[in-house]
Amino acid sequence: MLVQHDNANTQNTNRHLKPICGYRLNKRVGHLFSRQSLIISVFYAFFTLFSHSAQAAEIYIYENQYGEKLFADRPLHKTGYRLVRRQGSNDASTQPTAHSYHLDPALIKAVIHAESAFDPNATSRVGAQGLMQLMPATARSHGVTNSYNPEQNIMGGSKYLRYLMDKYDGNLSMVLAAYNAGEGRVRQYNGIPPFKETQNYVKKVIRLHQKYTEAHDA
Repeated sequence: MLVQHDNANTQNTNRHLKPICGYRLNKRVGHLFSRQSLIISVFYAFFTLFSHSAQAAEIYIYENQYGEKLFADRPLHKTGYRLVRRQGSNDASTQPTAHSYHLDPALIKAVIHAESAFDPNATSRVGAQGLMQLMPATARSHGVTNSYNPEQNIMGGSKYLRYLMDKYDGNLSMVLAAYNAGEGRVRQYNGIPPFKETQNYVKKVIRLHQKYTEAHDA
């Protein structure tokens, strides 16, 4: 059974939770990680979990009163933790869809991770929906009738990524900038728009893409 902790936002008061691969994210009084190292640790948690449980059908996310998160591939009964999300790994939809649209499965996973943290019911403040956070107009233009259906959402998001890859000649940074900010903004600035959100998004997805690729090749 695979378990991974994420206590990036809290102090850890439980010293007896065993993480996978002997890796532990632990924040104690008097021993604080830098914000950057915590972010890297949280990413490592996701990558380790997915690389060691590629066949897992679901992921269970638990949280304690301090906001510390715990990830597992099966139901747990840990004192002080409550189930806050149960979600599919979406591997069954990602692989064939990536093949159909000639995309790297690791890229699709990276976008899903950055957009919705694998939550098929995610809705943004501007109305983007589902795993790959499709706007209603984008969803319709790519044949999606229900953006909260994981298979449809991944199909629509992948079709859009394929379109952008062709439009920008495979320039991944431009593709991701357009996915986040829109093609109009990329055209307006003739490149990645000078928006902190978009610039951070591009860097984040590229970093996630690399990590998912490494996990797959391991």
